[in-house]
Amino acid sequence: MQTNYKDTVSSEPGRGDGRGRGKELFPELRGCRALKERLLPMLSGSGGPSVSHAYTVEGGSESDRLGFAVGFAQALSCGNRDTDGFPLPCGKCRSCRNIAAGISPDVTVSGPEEGRSTLGVDAVRALRNDIRITPSESDFKVYILRSADSMTVQAQNAFLLTLEEPPSYAVILLLCRDSRALLETVRSRAPALRLDNPADAGADDIAAGARETADRFVELASDRTGGAEAMTVLMRGCASRDAAAAVMAEISLALRDLVAFRKCGPQKAAPLFYSDRERAADLSEKFTVNRLMGLSDLADKAKTSLARNMNTRLTLMKFLGDAKML
Repeated sequence: MQTNYKDTVSSEPGRGDGRGRGKELFPELRGCRALKERLLPMLSGSGGPSVSHAYTVEGGSESDRLGFAVGFAQALSCGNRDTDGFPLPCGKCRSCRNIAAGISPDVTVSGPEEGRSTLGVDAVRALRNDIRITPSESDFKVYILRSADSMTVQAQNAFLLTLEEPPSYAVILLLCRDSRALLETVRSRAPALRLDNPADAGADDIAAGARETADRFVELASDRTGGAEAMTVLMRGCASRDAAAAVMAEISLALRDLVAFRKCGPQKAAPLFYSDRERAADLSEKFTVNRLMGLSDLADKAKTSLARNMNTRLTLMKFLGDAKML
C-alpha cells in the first residue's frame, strides 16, 4: 500500500546540522547530529550510496520516524546529489518531489490495515512479491514499514526470507517505537538508526560522547594488552545509564562493521560506524571473526540488561569480565 506523505517532508531545503563532504544532510530533521554525521558518508559518497539492505528506525515520534524514512528514500535517489549548494535530499528535483508527494513507483509505505493493531503475514507477502520487480526510476526500491514492531511472530518469520537474501537494489526501513518487540533474528539483519528526542536535553552530547568512547574502546580491545585502559575508557564514558546504553549501542555498531569487513572485504562492506574504510579494514584484521562476533553478542546482552534496568556498574563489569575471556 503506497501512502501520500507529502505533509511530512518539506519541498524546500532548510537549515540543519548535518555537515561533511560539502553537503547538509536531512535539513528538515531536527537534532540527530551524530546520526547525520554517521549517514552522510554513506549517502553522499562519490561512488554513490553505500547502505545496508535493512534498518530499524527508532526514537522520536511516529511522524519523526516517517519523515526521516522519506528523507532517507529521497537521499538515495536525489537528482542533485553531486550538485554543490544543495542539501541532501534537495527537495527540489523530480525524484525528491515525487517521493514527497507519494507518487514514486520505487517507494512503498505500508503498515497495519485500518482497524487492526498488528501487521500480519499478508502485508509481508505483498512486499515479497513486489520486491522482485526492479526499480522504475531509481537505482533503489525503498520499503517503509510503519509500526514494524507490531508484526506478528508469523509475519516476522515470513519476513526473514526477504531479509536474508534481498535484491541488491532493495532498502527496507522498519519504523519502530520499540525494536525489542522484533525477533532477534530480524534485529540482527537490520542495524538500528535512532532519532533523538528533541525534548531530551543533551541528547546530541551523549550521542557524540558515546561514539567517541566506543571508537576508543574497540581500538583498545583489538590489543589484548590494553585491557586496563579499555576498562578505564569504558567506565569513564558510561557515567549514567543513558550514556552506558548509548555506548553499548555504538560498540555493537562498530563491531558489526568490523565483522562485515572481515567477511565481505573492504570494497563490499557497508559500514555504519566507521567513515574511514582503510582504518576499519586495518582494525578488523587485528581481531578474529569469532572474537568480533563474541564481543558483539556481549554488547547486545549488556544493552538488553540496561534496558531492563539492571545495575549499570554491574552490567559494565560483567561485560568487561566476559570480554576478557574471549
